[in-house]
Amino acid sequence: MTAEPGAMSWAEVNVPDGEAADAFYGALFPYEREPVPGGIDYAVYKVGGEPVCGRLRMDEHWEGVAPHWMVYFDVADLGAAVARLPELGAEVPVPPFDSPHGRIAVVHHPGGGGFFSLRQPRG
Repeated sequence: MTAEPGAMSWAEVNVPDGEAADAFYGALFPYEREPVPGGIDYAVYKVGGEPVCGRLRMDEHWEGVAPHWMVYFDVADLGAAVARLPELGAEVPVPPFDSPHGRIAVVHHPGGGGFFSLRQPRG
């Protein structure tokens, strides 16, 4: 995945049953599963040793949210991008926060297209 502004940089499936997702995607694709330590149930799926996407087990904080794929797009300035979202009709249910992979915000698409994330990679 390309980590440059405007590019899709990551994708992950968010599900209530991590083991079922691992079994399903592992049978469908030639993924190797690598658990990620840190207190949440997260795994990186790899092909040939290279990460291709991730899987997050949704906990009680996701109550009422259906399982879904989350796509991440990189931006040069997350603050500026988030500030423009209301004028474009989008909502920001999860405001910018710091992660080990950069600063992230979750966005709800105004056309009913679900959720996606904007990420400002660590520089």
